[in-house]
Amino acid sequence: MKHNKVIFGISCLIFIFVIAMSFNSSHSLKDENGINLKKPKEFIVELSNISEGEAVETAEIVDNFVIEDMTIKNGSFVFRNPGDFVTYTFNVINGGDINASLSKLETPSFTCTSLDEKEDVALDVCSKISVDLSYKNIPNKMVEKGDSLAACTSTAITLSVIYNNGEDTLDNVNVRVDNVSLALGYEKDNTAKRTVG
Repeated sequence: MKHNKVIFGISCLIFIFVIAMSFNSSHSLKDENGINLKKPKEFIVELSNISEGEAVETAEIVDNFVIEDMTIKNGSFVFRNPGDFVTYTFNVINGGDINASLSKLETPSFTCTSLDEKEDVALDVCSKISVDLSYKNIPNKMVEKGDSLAACTSTAITLSVIYNNGEDTLDNVNVRVDNVSLALGYEKDNTAKRTVG
């Protein structure tokens, strides 16, 4: 009889353990942005969910950005007048249990071609293209090296490619900006000085 109670007790513990493990594995972590996070086991930072672009003023989207590893690339656009720009949003996801710090913010690269075969115009426009990264949910907060992303969270970032206004900025141009790309890099950060999200 005592032996049966011991077996029954062990069986109950095994049953509870199995239920707890299946519950844990069937529920993924989600952050406040609704992003599914991986189970926290290691250092995992990735880019995800890039939106379709929005062209403003007389800008035109030729090819949308794609994400490959920690690089956003292959964006192509046509700009015609100062103030033209395109915007995208994407997420940076820290799916691990270690805080991350932005350690690499690559200078964007791109090429410019005049669709009217005016290469001097293309060079001028190219010198006035800027690529900006800002936090979608934090007004006027630009993305900077050293920004931290806490473990098991994500943050939404707005990416803008802009043909800047200026006194000597040409209008009525027809310049294609191709192969816009930039890379981000994160490293382990145990200090979390300037956490964003």
